[in-house]
Amino acid sequence: MCFLVAINVTTFCLFWYDKHAARSGWRRIRERALLQSAFFGGSIGAMAGRQVFRHKTRKEPFRTRLILIVQFQMIVAAACAIFASGYLDAFVGLILGNVRSNGVLMFTSSEVPVRAPARFPIDCAHGPET
Repeated sequence: MCFLVAINVTTFCLFWYDKHAARSGWRRIRERALLQSAFFGGSIGAMAGRQVFRHKTRKEPFRTRLILIVQFQMIVAAACAIFASGYLDAFVGLILGNVRSNGVLMFTSSEVPVRAPARFPIDCAHGPET
């Protein structure tokens, strides 16, 4: 958690410095460095820096790349939340718990439709056994 706070504050400060350098005619921070800082956890600081300093708000492809980084991080965060909540573990356990050593997936009667037999094997590679 401390890392995320530190990288976001650092990224925010990088946007401030780059805006200040642009106004002063000093050497600028490369766009690649700003995007890397956002990618490695500083996306909140990058988006805040863009808005507060009105810096790089219209510059393409920087704007699109930053938005893609934020979307990627949101997907990763959602996947981590699902994994941490146990839903993914339960699903994987359901699947892996029903795979026999020969690779055939077995379902019990409580996991299949009412009209299905009590137990029926499904070969994951070749379809239902006959």
